[in-house]
Amino acid sequence: MNRREGYLYKFGGGIMIGFGLILPGVSGAVLAMGLGLYQPLIEAVARPFSDWRNKFRLLFPLALGVGICLLLFSRLLELLFVYYPPAYTLLIFGFGGRRASLGGGMG
Repeated sequence: MNRREGYLYKFGGGIMIGFGLILPGVSGAVLAMGLGLYQPLIEAVARPFSDWRNKFRLLFPLALGVGICLLLFSRLLELLFVYYPPAYTLLIFGFGGRRASLGGGMG
């Protein structure tokens, strides 16, 4: 069995795509391409009722991974925002904004 055909690979790919949906600046589509899941995903969505069993075997673990990631990781980001706003801001905007947020100039 090819590693890209396994349930765990698709489930993990769904989690990674979920990260891409939540984090700004990270594209779920680019992650799907890097994981080799983009083309099969587009083909499955384009013709959902032809060979639907095989497409279900692709879409179900991906959707499950995305859903779990959205539920858990979005809650984690919400807690970070509530309890650690400066750290959350640095996480989102990157470490380049650190000097500006501490009162230093950008030059």
